[in-house]
Amino acid sequence: MINAEYGPVIAGAAASCIFAAQSALFRRLGTENKKDLSSLRSELDGKLSECSLRMTHLERRIEQTAKEALVGTEWASGSLTGRPVRARALRALRSGAAPDSVAKDMGLAVAEVRLLAKVGSLLAPRVR
Repeated sequence: MINAEYGPVIAGAAASCIFAAQSALFRRLGTENKKDLSSLRSELDGKLSECSLRMTHLERRIEQTAKEALVGTEWASGSLTGRPVRARALRALRSGAAPDSVAKDMGLAVAEVRLLAKVGSLLAPRVR
């Protein structure tokens, strides 16, 4: 199922496909008046089936892109190294906890907590 936010993209693609098919049909009508209606109908059907295939391809690409974006969101928010965990670790470091104990309590790598402490000390306002 495709999200409602992708509806305009699909509608625009469908409109452009239909416009291209109609343009081809009108060009043929203008240049070849002797062509019979059945051949024009079959040409239009071919263009519409091509548009249908393109639409199916677009829908699949949109679904895949949406899934990839969702996976990225889940990784950033659900991982142990997400922003809330690091913020809690930085608060613990600022309150005087040792990096080794913070790493153990938060489930982070010791090197990451030490780096976080260094960056936190660089960003903290200097008191004179």
